[in-house]
Amino acid sequence: MSMFLRDPTFPCPAVPTVTVDCGLFNNEAVRGCALVPIDLSTNTPVKRRCEISQSCFQLQAARTMTCESLKIAHVQSYPATIEQLQLNFNRIREFKPSIPSGQRLMQLDLSYNNISTLKFAPGLANVITLDVSNNPITSSQVIVGGVSTLRAYNVSLSSLAALQLPPSIQTLINSLENIDFSAAPQLTMLDFIDNQITQIVGVTLPPRLQELHLAPSKLSCFIIRERDVAVLSQLSNFSVGSVTQSECDPAIAQGAKRTSVKILGRSYDVSVLDDATFQSRFLGAEPTQAAATPPAKRGMSPTSIAFIVLGAFAIFVLAVVFARVRQRRKRHSRRSRLSAAETELYDVRSDAEMARYRLPQHALKPVRELGHGAHGVVYLATLFGHEHVVAKYLRPEHLQHERAVARFMGEIRLGARLEHPKIVVFRGVAWSTLSDLAIVMEYMPHGDLSALLARMRDTPGHREAFDWRKGPEAVGRRSKLAIALDVAQALVYLHSQRPPVIHRDLKASNVLLGASWNAKLTDFGVSREAGDDAMTAEIGTVAWIAPEVLLGGRYSEKADVYSLGVLLSELDTCEKPFAQGIALSGGWLCEPSNARIALAVSEGGARPALHADCPPEIRSLVAQCFLADASLRPSAVDVENALLQRLRDHADP
Repeated sequence: MSMFLRDPTFPCPAVPTVTVDCGLFNNEAVRGCALVPIDLSTNTPVKRRCEISQSCFQLQAARTMTCESLKIAHVQSYPATIEQLQLNFNRIREFKPSIPSGQRLMQLDLSYNNISTLKFAPGLANVITLDVSNNPITSSQVIVGGVSTLRAYNVSLSSLAALQLPPSIQTLINSLENIDFSAAPQLTMLDFIDNQITQIVGVTLPPRLQELHLAPSKLSCFIIRERDVAVLSQLSNFSVGSVTQSECDPAIAQGAKRTSVKILGRSYDVSVLDDATFQSRFLGAEPTQAAATPPAKRGMSPTSIAFIVLGAFAIFVLAVVFARVRQRRKRHSRRSRLSAAETELYDVRSDAEMARYRLPQHALKPVRELGHGAHGVVYLATLFGHEHVVAKYLRPEHLQHERAVARFMGEIRLGARLEHPKIVVFRGVAWSTLSDLAIVMEYMPHGDLSALLARMRDTPGHREAFDWRKGPEAVGRRSKLAIALDVAQALVYLHSQRPPVIHRDLKASNVLLGASWNAKLTDFGVSREAGDDAMTAEIGTVAWIAPEVLLGGRYSEKADVYSLGVLLSELDTCEKPFAQGIALSGGWLCEPSNARIALAVSEGGARPALHADCPPEIRSLVAQCFLADASLRPSAVDVENALLQRLRDHADP
């Protein structure tokens, strides 16, 4: 999804860079962009040319700039109007841009980069949500003063000794081994859900703790101080796999009393040390009187240490969330594109219309993971102890991302609306909290179409055994034509809704196969109704995206038809689109990047190939789906009728 910056005199950067120095596009100044250098042949006078990524591109003043997964290595500058900047899944080592005058940046996502030091310029004082998760952070310095939410999942930092938390901090989500709770005695919930913690040793609990979530972890050692027995006893919510004291280190547990602590009517054995011994053994300083701690001051350093010992190679996520927080300053009220009212209205858990779809959470039991994507995790599960279903959850790291939560809520609502034999059946929705909110769907035992095609590709003689007229016994004798018709009929149903539903991610991996090898369409996580504001090219997989969308146009039913044509090419070749490469003016590129594919499709007219023995009728249909002028492409109904006619022709004696 890129376009060449054609000015040969423009000074292109050596590495992919986010900047406001983007030159002109269609004679209009670009406010902000990601410049990607393209090295040219040494025989040309210009050695390097730039591409502007369309997924990180601002012509007009905007509040959000998304630059995900672009191999960005440097952030030189960003537009002053930006309030939310997403730079996740890149190669950034440090974030030291030129700070624009009057800048408004409030949400900064730097997760999944190569940042080793937590250090930020003082000019970023407006930032209130900062995500540095999944970075190799080994040292830390002052966090910018306005931050109220800090996310630091799965980082390498082992000590908070040098980290100065701002007084505005209200939510800390991290996986650091040494945590100081003394600076925040208001903490009411600790959430360790979905981790593999084996021991908790030397942890001083917040005095006002109300909820402690450890499930499904099985603790083999739990050592606390005497004053925290009362904290555990007063919990209003507690979850854990099991608690024993079978693997406590005798040296660490020396002098501890085995004590039965009753939590919510159930007794748990823990090891308890008197406060003085606990303090000297684990903290080495006088106890902090948390209840009397004054409000945090700027520049305050941690003094007490919470030491969490994990099992070998265990990685855990600690989510520390305030149940109640003080009213934000006025400048924080704009921190999200989703207002609290909008989020509440969109939350399926508070929607009376969705109540009839609710399934009891205790009846849904995950069995094993089937797969995961950028935002969700899918499990094979049992419902009511006997029915196999599929349960899809949001990835834990996205539970605090309002856009991801809203998208998941939208997927649930759309799933509840759709009912068609060629759409995976929506069974309901289950939850006890947001962290275990799950969309429940029918289980399709033969997996996805992409996996089947990959297996067939590696099977000798597959083109004779599995073609457009017939299929082998291994796939219930279903032909490619029958599978294609299933998908086309699903698309006809979606486009017949009012307003039409645009799938936007139609490909073989989103087609599932049932017990009789019938095909059904799934994954409506990025689907939208026609007319939705978010109908541009940021969603979808490049090789399946229509050229008009790659050029900045909006998704329409005809964009889905183009993707259906790509899926037909997958069926024909048993390969992903452009698996054999793309043709360039200077030769053949065997492993093209997404940017190269996007440029070749949108400007060069490249299309996925078909096999030499592809039937002429299918070849003609695919060519119509691939037309550059979207208005000339057939509708989903036209494709369905063409496939039905082909099926009837095969049935005639």
